[in-house]
Amino acid sequence: MRQEPVLVSSRIVNGYPDATQDMNYKRDDDLSSLLTSYFKTNELRNNFDQITEGFKKSIFEAILKSGNCMIPCFNVVCEENDEVKGNFAIIDIGGSTLRVSIVKFYGDRQAECTINKSWLIEDQNKNLDHKFFQWVAENFKSVVPADIIESLKNSRGNIKLGITWSFPINQTTSPNRGNISDLGKGFSVIDEFKEKDMKDIFEESFAKVAIPVEVYSIVNDSTSVLITGSYFKNAKLGLVQGTGVNSCFLVDSCLLNDTKKNALPGNSDNKKILLNSEASFLGAHLKEYVTSADVKLNGLWDIMGDGSTLPPHLTTEAYGVFQPLEIMTSGRYIPEIVRLTVEKIIADGYESFEGGVPKGLEAEYSLTAECLSTLYQCENLESFQSALNKKFPAKGLKIQDLNNLKIITKVIILRASIILASYIIALLEVSGTTNIPNADIAVVGSMLEHFPKYKSKVLEILDVETKARGLPKVTFNFIKDSSIYGASIAAYVNQKKMSLD
Repeated sequence: MRQEPVLVSSRIVNGYPDATQDMNYKRDDDLSSLLTSYFKTNELRNNFDQITEGFKKSIFEAILKSGNCMIPCFNVVCEENDEVKGNFAIIDIGGSTLRVSIVKFYGDRQAECTINKSWLIEDQNKNLDHKFFQWVAENFKSVVPADIIESLKNSRGNIKLGITWSFPINQTTSPNRGNISDLGKGFSVIDEFKEKDMKDIFEESFAKVAIPVEVYSIVNDSTSVLITGSYFKNAKLGLVQGTGVNSCFLVDSCLLNDTKKNALPGNSDNKKILLNSEASFLGAHLKEYVTSADVKLNGLWDIMGDGSTLPPHLTTEAYGVFQPLEIMTSGRYIPEIVRLTVEKIIADGYESFEGGVPKGLEAEYSLTAECLSTLYQCENLESFQSALNKKFPAKGLKIQDLNNLKIITKVIILRASIILASYIIALLEVSGTTNIPNADIAVVGSMLEHFPKYKSKVLEILDVETKARGLPKVTFNFIKDSSIYGASIAAYVNQKKMSLD
């Protein structure tokens, strides 16, 4: 069993720190030192090369052997010298939102959403049946006027439709077809639709409300990031870093085994293959750096590396879904690790949070990434305290409590930044993105975009590590509405490749 430091100190807190400026932590070295030891940030820094090699090994293993990671996709990335032309209708179905958009391309890599309307998908409506898809079609009809519909039609009189689907897709025949695969986020599907092609489901559902559509593309939301970023920003990699974690990149086809290389018609002829990495499953090799908080989030950490089972990037059948990289770096889990650390500090007798776990933070996942970002950046804790009722679930916290929360968050963000930077270095090297001066990464996800000190810490580490390795400088380009533009760019690429118009 792991032996972990007990977070306890004999220090007596005499008064509050100066809250007129951002904490410099000199008066809080005790807690910071204890947390640095607990979260093993120094070990992570010292073993950065080894950790990066572990990610590279896992990526190569998944490319060769995995059915749930490094999934080949139809290459619908626009050619560098090609310009997208025309108008496309887009349906974007996410975990909780339906979106209908119309995208107009102006040339010179310029485009806009001329219509963009969203509807909440209530939990009670998350059964994918005839009623659900007819609801989608009726919402489309309600917001797209007749004159715009005419501008979207192809030579056969059908509206050119692209679909972004925020779930796995079984695509084996063409990039505008695919069957519904595993569903999460509270969704279910009727038996009739489990083996039915999504292109047929959408086209038949729209026909019932007298809207003739023809599906030109079906893309996963993670691949949309790279498709959009490569077109508008010349991005080389796509990264999702929000509630969850994922990435997408092009890899030399020679790295894939014949099964993956030939899984999709036409892909075997490409020198580069587009991969949906499903990166959240990576990171089992980080077991020696985990804490009791990580194990509380998922007890499967305890069986990693003992030789009795495959790591999660090679199986979801042996023990279910286990997402190490997501647990240690994502917006869903970082706030919960902070909250669990507060519980541990109190249990171990550190002289703070004198009233026990603050009211409002007793419940699992009661702390939000938005709150942590605001706290982490605040320059005046007293001012922040005055806004707690709006920003924070806990009540009655003292300035010292807030300061300790800030210190905890700082250490956990540092750990996440080291791990995420290591994974990005591994991606650069595996994808062959090494012989250019700058590597632009297309990014979506609130965790990096709205937590600027997380972003800056990752980039700071990447600057040091890329220089040491002679790799290109990494920049992040945040991509708005990638799920909309990605599906429309893919629709254009398919239109040309498949002679759809």
